[in-house]
Amino acid sequence: KDQAFQQATEGIQAAEKANERAKEAKLSEERSLDILKHQGVRANSAEKEIKGARMAFQTAEKRALEAEKARQKAVSASKLIEQRADAAENAHQRALADLKKMENRAEQAEEKKLKAEAKIIEIKNAKIYVNRMAAANTAEARSKAAQAEAHATLSEAQRAAQLAHLTIKSAFMQGIDEIQNMKN
Repeated sequence: KDQAFQQATEGIQAAEKANERAKEAKLSEERSLDILKHQGVRANSAEKEIKGARMAFQTAEKRALEAEKARQKAVSASKLIEQRADAAENAHQRALADLKKMENRAEQAEEKKLKAEAKIIEIKNAKIYVNRMAAANTAEARSKAAQAEAHATLSEAQRAAQLAHLTIKSAFMQGIDEIQNMKN
């Protein structure tokens, strides 16, 4: 931005100098005409001076146009730099938003894992209760049935915990993939 601003400033200064030269050439032309009138200088020599002054004026005018073009180019470059800076800022904001989404997914997966762990504890407590009831009950068939049911419930809880673990891992890997895709 600073370089584009400096180029624009230099372009403006060059345009101002060219305008000053053009004014000087115009004044020189007017002086030449005054000299012709007041001193009666021969027409040929005055005409040569006028032509020279006109050429100087045209050259100065041309330089003023070139300086204006340079200034406009510098302004365009400055705008392009600003647009690129805005685009970079937007990309950064999108990356932060994606990171926040990934954090939310990880939190949700962690919540599922905690619920699964709580269920496992609940099932273990149920199994302990069933085991105590089975010990108190002399009927061996009832005891075995209760143990089988507790074991099945525990297996189900273990599967739920494994599923929660896989969900956390999947959310984390998906978040990493999204960040890598944004970098590319």
